[in-house]
Amino acid sequence: MAGPRLLIVDDDPRIGRLIGRIARQLGLAAEILVDDELVQPVCEDFQPTVVIVDMVLGHRSGGDVIRSLSKLNPRLAPVLVLISGADPERMAAARTLASELGIAVTASLPKPLDVGILTRELRRAVAMAEGASFQVA
Repeated sequence: MAGPRLLIVDDDPRIGRLIGRIARQLGLAAEILVDDELVQPVCEDFQPTVVIVDMVLGHRSGGDVIRSLSKLNPRLAPVLVLISGADPERMAAARTLASELGIAVTASLPKPLDVGILTRELRRAVAMAEGASFQVA
């Protein structure tokens, strides 16, 4: 699959659509997933470059999603951007978990999302995932 791809894991479809719209404006293919239990099979098929994970999901936590991502083939490992309305301690724990599992996290963004900051962080995450060889519009 060519070009950068973004998987959005958020149980709020409105947030997913907003992030997807921003991603497509930046030239990324975007897939929105509200059922976090499908993360592993979707990643194996879609092969995202970057994954945005909401840390507070319906019946699982963002930590469960991070653990699922760690089970992927290492060549499919995406860069993470974490989002949440949760407290800073939960976000710090998620970053630590990802680091311990060998998954890069470029940002932890609070909700409500700031579109300008999200756009900047998506560009940064794609550059990191692509080895800075891809220019995002």
